[in-house]
Amino acid sequence: MCFSPTVSFAASAALVFIGVLTLKKSKRHELLFASIPLLFAVQQGIEGAQWLVLLHGGSAAASYWLAQSYTVFVGMVWPVMAPFSLWMIEQKPEHRKMMLAVLAVGIGIALFTVHAIEQLPVTASITNYCISYDYPTPQPHYMLALYVIATCGAFFCSSDRSIVRLGWINLVAFLVTYYFYRYDLASVWCLFAAFISGVIFLYFDEHTKSRLKLQLATRGDS
Repeated sequence: MCFSPTVSFAASAALVFIGVLTLKKSKRHELLFASIPLLFAVQQGIEGAQWLVLLHGGSAAASYWLAQSYTVFVGMVWPVMAPFSLWMIEQKPEHRKMMLAVLAVGIGIALFTVHAIEQLPVTASITNYCISYDYPTPQPHYMLALYVIATCGAFFCSSDRSIVRLGWINLVAFLVTYYFYRYDLASVWCLFAAFISGVIFLYFDEHTKSRLKLQLATRGDS
C-alpha cells in the first residue's frame, strides 16, 4: 500500500520522539509551537487506528468516533493552533497584528467545523489506498482557500526567516497534495504536514545554539 496503518503508526512514533526533544529545547512562551509535532503524533495515531478499523471490519461506532476526532484536529485544532502558536513567539508588534487577522480566520473555520459536525457527522472510507473523509455538509467553494490562509498564512507573517521557510514548505506540500490527491486531501496533506512538523525541531535546535553563542559572547565581553 502507498499509505497504510504502518505509515501512520510509524509517523506517530517518530513524532513522539521528535516532539519530546523539541519541547526540551523550548521556552515557556514557545511551548505551543513546540508541541505541534506531538499533536501531529496524536493525530497520526488516530488515523492509524482508523486504518485498522476500516481494514479489518471494526465497529461502525469506533470508525465514527475516530473520524470525528480526526476532524477536530483538521478543522478546529490546526486553523487556530498554527496562527496562535506563532503569535505567541513573534516579538514584533506589526507582525503580531497580521497574525491576529489570520487567527480570526482560523477561529471562523473552527466554528464552521463545529456547526458542520453537529449537523451531519464526518465519515471515513478507504479509496485509492488512502483514507477519505466525507463531509456530508456542503462546503462553500471559498472554504478551502480560507483554510489554507488559516493554517499557512501566519508563517508568512513572521519576522523570522526560518518560520517563513516552514510556511513555504507547508504550502508547497499542500499544492502537491491537492494536485495528486485532491479527493484524499485531508488525510494526505496532514500526513505530509506531520512529517514537515519534524522540521520544527531544527528551528528550536538552531535557536538554542544561537542563544548559547550569545550567552558565551556576553560572558566574554564581561
